[in-house]
Parts: sequence; C-alpha cells; structure tokens
Amino acid sequence: MEMERFKLFQRNGWFYIEDNQTGKQQSLRTRDKENALELLRARNESASNPERAKRLARAYLAEADPDYAGRDLASVYEYIIAGKSGDDARRWRTAKKDQHIQHLIKKKLIDLTGEDILSTVRAGTVSTNIYLRRAHNFALDMGWIQARILPLRLWPKVRHRPKRAITEDEHRRITAREPNAERRQYYEVLWWTGASQSDAANLTANQIDWGAVTISFCRQKLEGQEHLKPVILRIGPSLAAVLEQLPSEGKLFPYLSSVRANDRATEFRDRCKTLGITGISLHSYRYAFAERCARSGMPETIAMTALGHNSKAIFRAYSKNASPEVPALEDLETKIIPIKKVG
Repeated sequence: MEMERFKLFQRNGWFYIEDNQTGKQQSLRTRDKENALELLRARNESASNPERAKRLARAYLAEADPDYAGRDLASVYEYIIAGKSGDDARRWRTAKKDQHIQHLIKKKLIDLTGEDILSTVRAGTVSTNIYLRRAHNFALDMGWIQARILPLRLWPKVRHRPKRAITEDEHRRITAREPNAERRQYYEVLWWTGASQSDAANLTANQIDWGAVTISFCRQKLEGQEHLKPVILRIGPSLAAVLEQLPSEGKLFPYLSSVRANDRATEFRDRCKTLGITGISLHSYRYAFAERCARSGMPETIAMTALGHNSKAIFRAYSKNASPEVPALEDLETKIIPIKKVG
C-alpha cells in the first residue's frame, strides 16, 4: 500500500501535518480532531489526484459564489473601472485594452495559470506589469481567486525607464518654436510653478491673488485625501509677466483644459520631435523644478510643499540629478523671508 503524502500529529493541543517527502510541517490551526482528520484527508487526496481536487474545489466555490466559474479577467478590470473616475478610470480603460493581455482578457480566472501571467508580464510593458498585478491582487482581495496565481516573489520587478528633467535650453527652444500662444504660455507656467500638467492646465483666474502676489492650487492627484492643503506659490516677475497675458476670468488655458492629458502630452512630444529633443515629457518640468529648488538652496521642506508631496523620498527622487551648492549661513540669515501661516 502506497504511503500517503501527509501524516497527522499533535503538539501542545494543536494539530499539524507533516509532508512525508520533504519533512515540512504545517499547522492546521485547529484543536478539533475530526476537523483535523478531514483536513488531512483533503490534503492527501489533493496530493494523490490534483485534477480531482481542483474539480471538487471548483464545485464548492461555485456553490458559494454562482459567478465564480464564469468570472474572467475582463470582469475584474470592469469592476475596478466602475469604482474609478477621471484620469484613474481612463488609465484603467487603457490598461484593459493593452495588446499584451488580450489573449488573457476573456480567460476565466479559474483557468489562469502562473505561466500565463509570467509570460505576459515578461512580454509586456511596465504598464502591463503594474495593472495586471493590481488586477490580480484585487481579485485575490475580493475572494475571486483563492490563492495567488503567480507568487509575489516571481512577479518581475517593475523597472521604469530613466527619467530626466528638461533643461532651460530645451525649454527655451520649445517655447521659441511653439506658434500657439496658449501652449507657449502653458509651458512657461509649468517651468515657473513645477505643477503637474493637469493641475496647470486647469488653473483658473480666481486662483491668482494679485494682492498677496500668490497663485494656489490643490493637487488633483491627491483629491479626496484628508487634510489636503493647497500649494501656495509666490509669483515672481517672470511668472507674473506670463499670467498677465492670460484670461482675467475663468480658465487660464481654455483649450488645454478641455483636452485629455494624452493629447497635451502628444502635442508636446511632437514639438520635441521637430527639435530633435528626446527623453523628456511634460512631467520633466516637475523634475526640473525640483532640481532647481535643490541647486538654489531652497529648504527641502519648502520645496516639497511646492511640489505637493509629503515624502522626502519622493523629492529626493525628483532631484537626484541636482548637485546643490550650500549657501553661506550668514546670507540665509540676512535674507529670511517670513512665511505666512495658512488657515
């Protein structure tokens, strides 16, 4: 008679099983002998006839959740999209159309294998890895899969392409070649504020306080978070010269605020292409702003406030290419600018 894969033993009142092949022991998390014996039988049956065990498991799960057998990967994405709005929803809709997952999108969750996911992520992009991983974890949290299809340690590491700041020379070349006044002024606002492309595009005239000489906005990306405070920036002479050319009421950038972020990015990329500039995007303006803050000796906490972040690690990532020159303490002491308390 063939020896069964697992055997039962008890320690300090708790029942355990031991793998006769590997010697590995695992707690059954029960003190009840009948329950322990039932779990032991299930583990041995699973080891001796895995296909039968899968069929039984599916039958039990289908009884508990009628939609279990028919739920596919597409339904996971759709469920996530239904709970999103704005740019988040748009990004998830784009992720669902990712060409690298189309061979999996209609596949039932119960039929997905670790090999399916691993080969897809390896062949895909950074976005494929990020969104498929999130969809997998969402399904796991919802109980739509009973265990990780691909173990956490086997997911390929997300490796973003190197990012860099736009240089002042590149910025000047772009604005000099840009024939559209609204886009040209938009790029100038990005340069002097370090705002994200969407935050800048949606600025309105009432966010400018000419009396206090400040401009303020809340990060749209962080909308809904508790204790969210607006970014309040002092308007310098160069930024003031740009803002004075913009509408005195309503949206500062009527056209750019009406188009998708992808469209703004495409227009910028096309302008860079005509100039032979590579390796930058609209987000590069934020990297440039952070690096300029570091080089100028601006205190890190103030620079973080300007960028709308709370984490020092994020700011350091933005300014990783900066080589700040430490200013003389006596110069800082004679040029202290009082900070107004907000709220």
